[in-house]
Amino acid sequence: MKNLKNILAGGLFGISSFFFTQCSQDPHSVPKNSAPLTKEEINHVFGDLNPGLKEALYSSKVYFLKNEDFLEHLENKYLGGHTFYDALNKEINVCFPIGKDSLKNFKYVRAHESAHARNYYLDYFLNSNFSDEWKQIANFEYDLNKVTVLEESGICTFFWKDGASEPKYGLIKPYSATNIREDVANFVELIGRNSFLNPEDISYLFEGETKNEGILIKDYASSFPLHFADTTDHRYQKKLDLLKEYNFLTNEEHKKLTKDLGSLNYLLKK
Repeated sequence: MKNLKNILAGGLFGISSFFFTQCSQDPHSVPKNSAPLTKEEINHVFGDLNPGLKEALYSSKVYFLKNEDFLEHLENKYLGGHTFYDALNKEINVCFPIGKDSLKNFKYVRAHESAHARNYYLDYFLNSNFSDEWKQIANFEYDLNKVTVLEESGICTFFWKDGASEPKYGLIKPYSATNIREDVANFVELIGRNSFLNPEDISYLFEGETKNEGILIKDYASSFPLHFADTTDHRYQKKLDLLKEYNFLTNEEHKKLTKDLGSLNYLLKK
């Protein structure tokens, strides 16, 4: 087995802490002197993403902004990305504050923002029924007031009202409760997140001879939410199916995520 301690530490406190969430709603603008990536550059950075996500990126303007520009114009207080629709110019803008080569190491961040781009692409460019169908499946009133937000230095951490952060209500994480687009993107980013750890590794940690009583299962449920989702809530599977139908996921990605869905939920019931 791989060095389990290092893998788990990286998953919980390294890679997963890279994508933070801002507290304030930022103005939608990009510095005028910014140049979007060419199709060749998009392929270089996002080449490992599926055709559906890249299709949306090709129809978007993708920027890599200097940190000071990112902070000044978008007021983001996290290292990750931001995607928005410019209604005035009818453009989808995808912005990142970090270098192209560094971003290649964070597939889930690229998948998350690309999912936003595809969501906008389907809504505004193709006039599809995707968002309406998603809302019907979700059967959930998105509202920031449904979660507890802890802020420190402009960085927000989201929890359910009971203090938990594991998947609930057909949602992958508490932040998904804030709006439909985050609900969608938090599902799609799993094509990058779920590659960090196999369910067997977590199961071994809690059930094998090396069981570590000092590690809380719910911490893992927050970092690898799909594995801990309750499959009796059919919204999770229906959302995955809809994502495949609208080409957010390939057949192979859909098959893998479906296999992972709820595979470790039994650990929460111990």
